[in-house]
Amino acid sequence: MAVCYFEVTDPQGKVRLTKTDSMCSVPEGTDPAEFGRDFLDAPDNAGWTCRVWIQDGVLPTPDGEPDAVVTA
Repeated sequence: MAVCYFEVTDPQGKVRLTKTDSMCSVPEGTDPAEFGRDFLDAPDNAGWTCRVWIQDGVLPTPDGEPDAVVTA
């Protein structure tokens, strides 16, 4: 298993879900962009953005660039 962190912002750029609050386990090999698209796959999410980080283990919350950035 790998660990996924993601951050969700609304169309105005306000963070609605933080990396710390969103940590979850995902199967190894999970595509970060596909994860973001699946997470935002709802009509109400138009204009929202999901930034995704996937790591091999529970490490400190990632600070670097995300592995994928997806906007609905």
